[in-house]
Amino acid sequence: ILSLVVLSGFIYNFIDSRKIFDNPVFKVIFPLLICSLPAFQVYASWATCFPFTISVLLAGISYNKCFPHSKQRSSLPEKLSSIVVLWVAFAIYQPTAITFLFFFKLDSCIKKESSLTVKKVATCFIILVIGVAGSFIMSKVLPVWLYGESLSRAELTADIGGKMKWFINESLINAVNNYNIQPVKIYSWFSSLAILIGLYTIFVGKSGRWKTFIVIAIGIGSYAPNLATKENWAAFRSLVALELIISTLFLIGINSLVSRIFKQAFVCPLIALTIMIIAQYNIINGFIIPQRSEIQALAAEITNKIPKNYTGKLMFDLTDPAYNAFTKTQRYDEFGNISLAAPWALKGMAEEIRIMKGFNFKLSNNVIISEANRCIDDCMVIKTSDAMRRSTINY
Repeated sequence: ILSLVVLSGFIYNFIDSRKIFDNPVFKVIFPLLICSLPAFQVYASWATCFPFTISVLLAGISYNKCFPHSKQRSSLPEKLSSIVVLWVAFAIYQPTAITFLFFFKLDSCIKKESSLTVKKVATCFIILVIGVAGSFIMSKVLPVWLYGESLSRAELTADIGGKMKWFINESLINAVNNYNIQPVKIYSWFSSLAILIGLYTIFVGKSGRWKTFIVIAIGIGSYAPNLATKENWAAFRSLVALELIISTLFLIGINSLVSRIFKQAFVCPLIALTIMIIAQYNIINGFIIPQRSEIQALAAEITNKIPKNYTGKLMFDLTDPAYNAFTKTQRYDEFGNISLAAPWALKGMAEEIRIMKGFNFKLSNNVIISEANRCIDDCMVIKTSDAMRRSTINY
């Protein structure tokens, strides 16, 4: 949460110092709305993902180093420091480091008075290519050198047509639906209309045609590394750059509509409040309720089946998972996903219950039963799906 607060403050300072938006109300709510997107909801909900927000912040700092607002051009040391900061952002998480393009878009394409020069576009492209090259070395070259193999998710795809179809049907639809994590046609059409209005607002401004072309190119480029890999997984946490770029157009379009029909001083805060309530609902329904219910279900199952004085091993059966036990929301491995079906999560949850409730059972390094890892001597098994089904009315 703290990292999101810092990022929101950074974005406000970025758009204020560079005079990107004229309307003072929209200038205040824009960072709040941006930091309420589903990708950031995931980052705020998962402790393991909080560095991803820092990666976005570093991408913004890198852009500030490369294109300082206080002067027309940056020095060579500033450009080098920009590259180093961007490498750190890529080292944390590649999809968030690509948000460098989001800051470029805000400064160069959204800002009405700015003139978008070929030199600035080329400089941005070169800096980003160097950053991507560093990411490639960190994901493909270094792992092979150190461990003899690279990450499987970093393997390049050969099915370009299939990948583009997947992009349109999954990633692009999710980005267009912005705050709605379960896409529906009516919202997709409404959001698309707002996005087109946002694009038109850019088109009729200074250097409008050139800026519109660059915005579209940036949108495609922001997801290019994901399109190049074999992995077909449109999780919200990896959608952040495309989400930011498209959602900015959406918000500009909404702001343009509101300014012509209603009083912005009243409607804009109301829109911001509505979106923040939706974000809070997504987090509560998609993360807090399932996770809290799971630990309670597991604790109840262990309490009912395992005596306090039992000192043998405790193992778990993960077969037949009850994915919809505590929420009907299921979006990838994020919103609504259950930890009691994840092999890496069980031991920590069981250890917490063991300590808090004073049990004496033992947990081996691998607590998941399988053909190669059976429960034989002085051992008891808990089936996690049964524990969840007994604790819910959804089954």
